[in-house]
Amino acid sequence: MKYINVADLHIHTTASDGAYGVEEVTRMASQAGLEIISITDHDSVSALDARDKITSVELVSGVELSAELGAREVHILGYYINPDDEKLRVTLEGLQKMRRARLHAILEKLSEMKIDIDPQEVLDIAAGASVGRLHVAELLIDKGHVNTLYEAFRNFLGPEGKAFVPKTRFSVYEAIELLHSAGGAAVLAHPGYVFAPVEVRGFAREGLDGIEAYYPRHSPGDTAQALSLAEELDMVATGGSDFHGRRSTEVPLGASRVSREHVEKLYQRSRRYAAG
Repeated sequence: MKYINVADLHIHTTASDGAYGVEEVTRMASQAGLEIISITDHDSVSALDARDKITSVELVSGVELSAELGAREVHILGYYINPDDEKLRVTLEGLQKMRRARLHAILEKLSEMKIDIDPQEVLDIAAGASVGRLHVAELLIDKGHVNTLYEAFRNFLGPEGKAFVPKTRFSVYEAIELLHSAGGAAVLAHPGYVFAPVEVRGFAREGLDGIEAYYPRHSPGDTAQALSLAEELDMVATGGSDFHGRRSTEVPLGASRVSREHVEKLYQRSRRYAAG
């Protein structure tokens, strides 16, 4: 089958909280009819160290940064970044330390509720990758405390959960500036059910370059609103599956796609920030 939409620009690997490594992800992407992918691991670019070995699909270098707006998390995707940028690498190392500190705080809260998870169990699941709440959620399921990832975040790990711990503050502006300094474009991830248009307009004033309009969990209305905002604010509309490959409820690779035209617009936007 020949696809018009050939790019999935939101994919995670074992370098953060995905279930598959780079080699397996690229094989699966090719089998799904994808021609272009972006690996966007959480606060990590280590998977991109193998970028020269990826030949079955075109790779857009990416990352997903977690910032804050009040008590809410804002996920900012970076595209066409230089993974070897020193400022980016140093900042990501600092964010990794924050993630580990947050992990211990979450586990302490769970322990107070008689839910005992050894930090090493989480680290073992992460296998040296960027540790996150999804790894804790996996263990909550395995130990019988919840049945689904949704329940894990609703009851314990999400903003309204009993074991929620906010991250050390990293602002949206700082995230955008970091991505620009690394030569990349900054895109707001899955905005549909999280942010109001007035907030997106605020992000645009801070330098946001794009908005993830095509996303598996967006309603038709969410997508339409994102596309309208992209046009109004002269931003690039992007899309991707947010593939992790965990649990039977996970959306498949390529569940949301965009065309080469979208990718080219994103590339041209990133050239504003390219060194030299």
